[in-house]
Amino acid sequence: MEEGSILVKGDFSLLLRSGVDLDGINKHDVKKTVTVQMEKPLIEDRLVNEGNLEEEFKRLEIAEEDRVIGYISWKLYWHYMRAGMRCILAVAVITLFLIVQGSLILPDWWLLHLTSRSHDQQHQLEDLYIYGGLVGGAVLLSIIRAAVFLNALINSSNRLHNSMLSSILKAPVLFFDTNPVGRILNRFSRDIGIVDELLPDVFLDAVQMVLFCVGAVVFPSILNPWIILPATPLMIIFVLIGRYYLKTSRDLRRLEGVNRSPVLSHFSDTLMGLVTIRAYKREDAFLKALYRCQDDHNQIWFSILSTTKWLGFRIDMICVSFVSFVVFLAIATQSGSD
Repeated sequence: MEEGSILVKGDFSLLLRSGVDLDGINKHDVKKTVTVQMEKPLIEDRLVNEGNLEEEFKRLEIAEEDRVIGYISWKLYWHYMRAGMRCILAVAVITLFLIVQGSLILPDWWLLHLTSRSHDQQHQLEDLYIYGGLVGGAVLLSIIRAAVFLNALINSSNRLHNSMLSSILKAPVLFFDTNPVGRILNRFSRDIGIVDELLPDVFLDAVQMVLFCVGAVVFPSILNPWIILPATPLMIIFVLIGRYYLKTSRDLRRLEGVNRSPVLSHFSDTLMGLVTIRAYKREDAFLKALYRCQDDHNQIWFSILSTTKWLGFRIDMICVSFVSFVVFLAIATQSGSD
């Protein structure tokens, strides 16, 4: 047969005598056989490709934003400081903090020393010069400490920003397909803004307050050891309250950062598809979606404000209790000595 029509009919010897090109027919059959055999691998490859496409579609899905759970390790603070200064400079800054705290205590110690003198000796002009020199030195060292520390943290912020920007520029296209624009903007706007503006001042104030509290407890305890009795339980209560607050505040801050990204993403997507939204008259739906995102973010933000007020009230009560104990002990010891 050839192209559906019978050319010769008979046995093999008749076919040989008829002069039909059997070699061409055999080659044609072999070609068909090869074609049929090749169709199976193509079908299998197509199925494999469809499976790969499903995996690719899963990879292209927008993943939920990661949120770290647990406490912040001290290594993170150390790496943050090391990003802006060398190890030797970091140790020097820590030493400078201790020296400055000692210089802040020296004027109080000098006044205490003057009160132990007689009335005539307290009117010497040299003592006033010494006191002024101690105060001026403490102020100068405080300014140097703040300048060095803030400069180091600004350098840390600059290097962290450049490192993140370099990673974004070198990221594959899949990264931008699976991460919304609002999430990336949130990292470069709000988070970097906190690292640039808020974190250096808060970090400096936190270190100063810790050293101030230690000095406020240690120095009076040297003069009047009875202060250790009320200070010890109050410090334990303060540590317990602080740890309890940090567990809640830390997670609330992380939730606030995660819930801020949908607001920016929705706003960015709305601007990009504004023509389509107006064409299909979906303004109300997108506006309601924006309000929902804002409500979720505002709930977390008001919770943060509430926890801050909660902590502030309890710290004030602890400070009032400590000052009251110190005053009563000072009066009691003074009356006992008289």
